[in-house]
Amino acid sequence: MAELILESPRSWFIGCGAALNFVAGDKKRAPVWMQKAGLEWAFRLGHEPRRLFGRYILHDMPFAFQLMLQSFAVGARRAVSL
Repeated sequence: MAELILESPRSWFIGCGAALNFVAGDKKRAPVWMQKAGLEWAFRLGHEPRRLFGRYILHDMPFAFQLMLQSFAVGARRAVSL
């Protein structure tokens, strides 16, 4: 999408992740217990580590960690104000 936007700046793009692969039957979904636990990403990482490591670990983990720290900070401020 990042490359296409330069060629078609007035177009809309929708990222749907692996949804189309799941529907088409190209990729297997995680077991239901992993889906419910929010661990489908770990299942996918285990099946495609070369493709997903950079995205999930190097790019997404620092962002998730930052969100977690901000959440704790907001919770701490609320606890002090009560």
